[in-house]
Amino acid sequence: MPTNRIGLNSFAAFLDQVSLHPGVSVGEIQLGSMSEALHYAAKHDFDFVEILLDYPLLGDADLEGLLQDVITDVGLPVNVHAPFIDLSISSHNTLVREASVRSTINAIAAAQSLKAACLTFHPGTRVFPFNLVRGHYSSAMQDSLRQILAAYPNPGLRVCVENMPTTERFFGRIADIQRILERPTFDAFYLTYDTSHLYTWGEDAAEFWVAFHDRIGNVHLVDNRYTDQDPHIALGKGHIDFHQVAGLLLQYAYPYDIVIELQTLHHCSRGRAFFLRLLESAANEQA
Repeated sequence: MPTNRIGLNSFAAFLDQVSLHPGVSVGEIQLGSMSEALHYAAKHDFDFVEILLDYPLLGDADLEGLLQDVITDVGLPVNVHAPFIDLSISSHNTLVREASVRSTINAIAAAQSLKAACLTFHPGTRVFPFNLVRGHYSSAMQDSLRQILAAYPNPGLRVCVENMPTTERFFGRIADIQRILERPTFDAFYLTYDTSHLYTWGEDAAEFWVAFHDRIGNVHLVDNRYTDQDPHIALGKGHIDFHQVAGLLLQYAYPYDIVIELQTLHHCSRGRAFFLRLLESAANEQA
């Protein structure tokens, strides 16, 4: 059996915090969701929490200080998901693109201060009619990646760009990802493999791992049964072959983190148990 760290995502607690504290500021709700996720993860023996470090908490010195206190008190490591709401490092709008790059750079700095092992960020989205201009979004993304590298040529953590679902119309097909990430300039970047995102494109997980097994630095486990949406279905409730996914992690001796990325903390616990059973079954088959 592998010894991967298995974690959960802090957004699983966000909706709870909104319902419990409807009059509280967004930043305080974010902090509350991270605190709830960390305490839950520690109580249920998860190895870490991947926190969605978005604005307005990101950049608020007081809230960031309180977050650091919670992490220290709970004693559980964190990984970081960079901001992506209203942002796109591939935007046709240079103002949005600049803000998105700056947000990613700020998140890397915060991840370093939190001693995170991994940071995940989104590559952006394609929007009509600019998606009709051949190569526009790929070119914009590459320019943004170069800026991120210039700010942090050796950040001391795995910086991962996530494969996107069909809803974003960008950076989802294996060939499209290869055209960008396989440039020698971008060797420093890893990939976050999201099982649901890949499923929406109808592409095979085995082919994805053949192409990128040496670049995958983070895994998001999410189920799905749709090709036109990403509703974060609990593991085992959709159509994704997680037995195959477990076998691929073992086949390529994947050494990094696994995030159960679902809508509720309870589903994260059930998802971990579900996937651990599949890992054990796959390990027995490969023995």
